[in-house]
Amino acid sequence: MKAPPPYEPARLEERAALAPALGDPRTWPVASWPDPLPLPEGLAPVAPFDYALLPDRLRPWVQDVADRMQCPPDFVAVPMVAAAGNLIGRRCAIRPQARSDWQEFPNLWGCIVGRPGMMKSPAMMAALAPIVRLEARALEEWTQAQGQWRAEAEIAKARAEARKSEATRALRKDPNALVDVASFLTPDADEAPILRRYTVASATVEALAEKLIENPRGLLVVRDELPGWLAGLDREDAAELRAFLMTGWNGKDGWTFDRIGRGHRRVPAVCLGVIGGAQPGPLGEYLRATLRGGASDDGMLARFGLLVWPETGGTWKNVDRYPDGPAKDMAFAVFDELDALDALARGAEQEGEDGPPFLRFDPEA
Repeated sequence: MKAPPPYEPARLEERAALAPALGDPRTWPVASWPDPLPLPEGLAPVAPFDYALLPDRLRPWVQDVADRMQCPPDFVAVPMVAAAGNLIGRRCAIRPQARSDWQEFPNLWGCIVGRPGMMKSPAMMAALAPIVRLEARALEEWTQAQGQWRAEAEIAKARAEARKSEATRALRKDPNALVDVASFLTPDADEAPILRRYTVASATVEALAEKLIENPRGLLVVRDELPGWLAGLDREDAAELRAFLMTGWNGKDGWTFDRIGRGHRRVPAVCLGVIGGAQPGPLGEYLRATLRGGASDDGMLARFGLLVWPETGGTWKNVDRYPDGPAKDMAFAVFDELDALDALARGAEQEGEDGPPFLRFDPEA
C-alpha cells in the first residue's frame, strides 16, 4: 500500500478541522509509511580544477608545481591568484557593469582545504614564492637606504649642533643678536625610508594600521592554519582586530585610531587580503559553530571567496625532475610587473584626482 500524497492545509483553521479525522499519527497503520531510504554516504563529487581559469602566463607554473608535488592544482592556483590580486590592491579597481560607478578591488580571500600530508603548505609556499622574492628585494633596498639615511641624519645633526654652538657664542657676545633658531632645531635630513611590506602573519590593530599607512596599496595576511586563527578572533579581546580585518576585505573603508605619543591616526582605506590552509575537521567544527550563530556568525567566513576542497583520489607517482625554468620565470615576471603597475599607463580610467584608476570588462565579458 502506497502512502497518500502529503497534504498541507493553507490555513490554521483547516488544520484544526482535519486533526480529529486524521487521528494520532502513532496509531496509523505501518503499511501507510514508505520504506525509509538510506542517507547518502560521503560527499558530492568535486569538479576537477579547470586550468583555463588561470591567466596564460601563470598556468604553466601552476601545472609544473602541482605535477612535481603531486598535489591538486587548486592548492597552487588559489594562493597565487589571491597574492596577485592583493599585489594590485587599491591601485586599480574593476567596474563590472558597463556604465555604473560600482567598483571593486581585486582583493581576494582564499583558503585551501585538505587532510594532513596533502602538501597544502609546500604548495602554498611555492605559489607565494614571487611575493617572498619581492619582500627580500624590498628589504635589501630598504637596508641600503636606511644606512644612507642614518649617515645623512648624523651629518644633519652635527650641522645643527654646530649652528647651535655658533648661535650660543653670538648670544654671549651680544644678547640681542639675531639667531635663526629653526636652523639648529630642525635637522635638514630627509624622513626615514619606509620598508615596503607585502605580507604579515599577525599583529595588533595599531601595528597593522601603521603598516597600512606606510603601504596604502594593501597587505596580505598569510596563515598556515586558518581555523585556529579564526577561532582566536572569536575571543572578546580580539573583537577589534576581527572588525579591522573584516573592514579590510573590500579595500574601500577607512579606519581611525589614536596612539599614545603619536596622537590621532587614520588609514584612508584598509585593504587586507587573507590566504591560508585548513584541515576538514577543524574547519568543519568552526563552520558548524558559525551556522549555530554567535560571535563567528558575522560574515567573516563568507569573505573567503576562493575556498577549495579538491578531490584527492588518483594514482600518486614519484616525480623527480627539475622545475620548469621558463614557466617559473614567466610567472615571476608577472608579479614583478604587477608590483610596478601603473594602471593609468596601462589604459585604466580615473574620475577625479583622488579616485582610484579603474577598468571595465570588454564587451565579450
